[in-house]
Amino acid sequence: MKESEVKFRRKKAIFISVSISLILTFLKIGAGISTASISLLSSALDSLVDFFISLSNIFVLKKSEASPTNNFQYGFGKIEGISSLFQGIFIISMGIGIIVKAIFSLLDGTKVHDAQNIFLVMTISTITVFFLSKFLKNEAENTKSLVLEADSAHYKSDFLANMSIFVGSGIIMLTNFFWIDAVLAIGVAGFIMKDGFDISKKAIEQLLDREVDPETKKYITETFKKYLKLKKITSIHNFKTRRSGMTVFLEVHLVFSEDMLLKMAHDIGDEIEEEMKKKIPGLNAIFHLDPVDDSPHVL
Repeated sequence: MKESEVKFRRKKAIFISVSISLILTFLKIGAGISTASISLLSSALDSLVDFFISLSNIFVLKKSEASPTNNFQYGFGKIEGISSLFQGIFIISMGIGIIVKAIFSLLDGTKVHDAQNIFLVMTISTITVFFLSKFLKNEAENTKSLVLEADSAHYKSDFLANMSIFVGSGIIMLTNFFWIDAVLAIGVAGFIMKDGFDISKKAIEQLLDREVDPETKKYITETFKKYLKLKKITSIHNFKTRRSGMTVFLEVHLVFSEDMLLKMAHDIGDEIEEEMKKKIPGLNAIFHLDPVDDSPHVL
């Protein structure tokens, strides 16, 4: 996939996410106010947060894809990690607020009414969020975007939360056990907080330069093994990877036969890099060319 296609797909996914989250927010707020449902209003708040997060991600993606400058020579890819970390912290805080509100609702004995409206709204929301989460997850995997992965995680939690409210509204219609609404709100908050912790963890890992995902690392390793079998290189060592936004940084020492000309070794390095770029858009590879294997090699 070309880098231009990756950028287009990332932006398209964010715009779709923004549009759907805004529609669901208004739908849930209207139904939540009319039915006095804490669980539905908490779900509406979650959708509203998703909207603002998705909206901010438009700026984040644009900035993270900006070209390097004299002062920021490695680009702005880590802004995705910074944004995702703040999103995670905010989501956790939101979950705590919902729990507090639900506890007060239980103590006050607040009752919901017109549970049929809750049931209808959550049916629409659950189906919509299920397909949106699947779509965003697929786009995140294809474009290796932490921002889209965070968005997908939001909606996965939304789906589970929506399902619980969907089932709960059905129970309320049949039993008039109104306290179930507040209990479900606490359950929704639990999903939201777990989502926040997961997003924060991945953001911190990227900011601390954790190595690339296993699939990407396996592809890089297999490519080097191919060139080892072709005897174009004799071994490799000091193999390091990290990801910053769309960019995968690769550092490695390539060992060649002692009698190989530097130009030929350099051309082989370029060949390896160009092959990897076909599978890894935005690859930034630094190859150190060695005539002798002077370190424990990894392949």
